[in-house]
Amino acid sequence: MTKPKKEKKQPKNLNIMLPKIGRNKHEIKISFITKSYKRNKRVSNPMVSVICLTYNQEKYIRKTLESFVAQKTNFPVEYIISDDGSKDKTPEIIREFAEKYPDLIKPCLHKKNHGSAINAFSTLQRVRGRYLAWCDGDDCWLDNNKLQKQVDFLEKNTDYSVCCSNVLWHYVDGTKPDHVFDVHKYMPRKMRRKKGQTFEDLLKRRFVASCTTMVRWAFYGQPIPEWIKNHVVVDFPIFMIHANNGKIKVMKDVFAQYNISNQGVSQQSQTPEYKDKMRKILFKIDAQTNFKHTNAITEYIKSTQGQ
Repeated sequence: MTKPKKEKKQPKNLNIMLPKIGRNKHEIKISFITKSYKRNKRVSNPMVSVICLTYNQEKYIRKTLESFVAQKTNFPVEYIISDDGSKDKTPEIIREFAEKYPDLIKPCLHKKNHGSAINAFSTLQRVRGRYLAWCDGDDCWLDNNKLQKQVDFLEKNTDYSVCCSNVLWHYVDGTKPDHVFDVHKYMPRKMRRKKGQTFEDLLKRRFVASCTTMVRWAFYGQPIPEWIKNHVVVDFPIFMIHANNGKIKVMKDVFAQYNISNQGVSQQSQTPEYKDKMRKILFKIDAQTNFKHTNAITEYIKSTQGQ
């Protein structure tokens, strides 16, 4: 009687020989992105994508990233950290957090500086979540439940597309004491009495601080408008476009700390050239929203002439 032949053991890790197929367009690498951490796990279908743009912010970025990984959520989150060719230790700190939290921190490190607009444009193309939150590398979050609170609200209130909060203003040079910027107090009485604010309200009073904001992502599976990369400010038009899709909720919480210095784009002097750039952005926003707000935008521009 012959002995039955033993089955040959199959080699392990057969899948390493299989080609990678079915990648979605959000995983296509931008040509000028020079480093990525391939071993990092991609969060499967994140509920929220957080983008963080950095440039020479070694003094702040560690606290920013610490506030990210401290978030408590019952849904998956990805943090896309895009450094625009920093010359200081900012990339080194980002690498440190990417090594420690590979399932959360998704670094995108550029060798060269391309400017804030192009950096933002390329980063927005990587967003995969149903919701987008924004916090630049020199700001940080103060509430470990920020993302959870905002998702809970937006999930229950589908007529809202933007959610923000009050913010702590911190003067980096110490010239002024820290104080809370209360959004409702900043609004005119008629505006703050509304249950939810609108596109026109945000146009008249720019009360949204990007580090406190979450939007119901309108470009899920769709291309980001090309004109975004040609303008000095990116967060404001993104929030305006989303305000066109639904109401704005201003929570009474203080979700974030906004560090005020003379280095940020928002702190540039209000020169005629800068204002002209902002007017051009408003015209682009008008076209992007199918000219629904032409009258409001035209009246706003007229009212700000010469200011």
